[in-house]
Order: sequence, then C-alpha cells, then structure tokens
Amino acid sequence: MTCIMYNIEDLQVAVDAFSYAYDALGLTLNARKTQVLFQPSPDHTLERKQPEITVGDTRLSSVDHFSYLGSCLSCKADLDVETQVRLKSASAAFCSLRDRVFDIRNLYTNTKIKVYKAVILPTLLYGSEAWTTYSRHLKSLERLPKKILYGELSNGRRNQGRQRKRFKDSLKHNLKQCGINPENWEQVANDRPSWRSAIHTDVAHSEQRRREHCESLRLARKERQQNASVVPTSTDFRCPVCQRICSSRIGLYRHHRTHVN
Repeated sequence: MTCIMYNIEDLQVAVDAFSYAYDALGLTLNARKTQVLFQPSPDHTLERKQPEITVGDTRLSSVDHFSYLGSCLSCKADLDVETQVRLKSASAAFCSLRDRVFDIRNLYTNTKIKVYKAVILPTLLYGSEAWTTYSRHLKSLERLPKKILYGELSNGRRNQGRQRKRFKDSLKHNLKQCGINPENWEQVANDRPSWRSAIHTDVAHSEQRRREHCESLRLARKERQQNASVVPTSTDFRCPVCQRICSSRIGLYRHHRTHVN
C-alpha cells in the first residue's frame, strides 16, 4: 500500500489514521517495513531534509528509492535508478536462460530470438509506456541487447572467415567470375550453341585472370622476401645509451639489456 501526500503534516495525519484503524481491527502496523520517500520539487534549492514521520514512538526510516508494483521510485523523480533496476532484472533473466537456451547450439536462432522477445525484452521495458526518457537512458538500455545479440562477436566466439555459402551462392559467384549475369542466365542458356560458346570463352578468360592474379601475388611475395633478406647498414642500430653501433636489431636488443640489468 502506498500513501502519497504533498506535505509532511498531511502525511503524519494519514499515518496516524492508518495506525488507529489497524489498532481498532486488532492489527499492527509494521514500522520496520514502512518507509518514507521524499521527493522535493524541481525548484527546491534548500538543503534536502528527510521528514520525520512516526508511528507511535517509532520513527519511520527514510529511503532514497523503493520498489512499488515492479517499478522503482526514487527521490530525484527521474529514470536513472529505474533503468539500472531494469537492466539488472533483464540481465538476471538472461543469465538464468543462458545455459539452457542461448548457449545451446542445437536450437535455431529464430527460437532464441522468440525467447528473447518473450522474456528478456518485456523485463527490460516493463512500464516503459509511462517513461520520460533522455538520450542517456536510451544508451544504457541499448547496451544489454547489443551485449546479448552481438556478444559472440565481441568475445571472439565466432568462427574465423566469412559466412558459410550455399551451393546457390557458389554458382552465382562462379557466374560473376565468368562475366555472366546471374539474373538472366536462363534466357541465355536457351540458345544452346551460343551458351556453349559463351561458357568456353568466359571460362578461359576467367582462368587467365586467375592466373594473372596468382602471378601478381607471387611476385609481390617474392619482392617482400628479397627486401627482408637485405642486411641494413650498421648505422641503423645505434644504442641510445652508449651510442654503440650494433650489426642487427637482435644484437641491439641484447646489448640494451646490459644497461637495464
């Protein structure tokens, strides 16, 4: 139960009325579970002072935030605390399903997305219809979906290389390599003599381009090996401490260790 008042006097009167009604019914108002949350007005420039509300001789504790109907109310009347609570709840829901759903490779990706939309997303955006959000709130809320959906890429769990191709994708790639349009190749193939001639000619040109490309790579690799085998002049490796000239980089490294030790 929540009691909302606009000043301390009215709140004390309401608490006394509740306490009197409880006593009349033979019940007891638990002062340990009853908390007071003070939300000052935006133009409140004075030092914030916690209200002193009592139940009998017991003073109620004042808090900066507390949960009510799944939402978190704070003394600043903003969404900073609420977004943090939503992120923690959604993270807890994701961790509880991680071993049984999201980390299982036998489940389809569509199934995982459906579970995410049915469990994680409603937990993250609970009560968001009444929120007044700013850019900082949106950035913090977007952090969890990115971590869940793209976490394998950031953690390096994705296999190296490009995506696995289908047989249809390989055929399209081969047609493009031969200079044949994949969109209208069926119409061209209806003319069998022209199609046979085009296939032989385009395959020959594609094979020639492949050989030229491989040859250029071989020459570039050979040039790099030749440049790496050239011994640099001795003046390139001078000790910055004693100005001694070494014949190689590894020699300069070993000599520099004598100064460090």
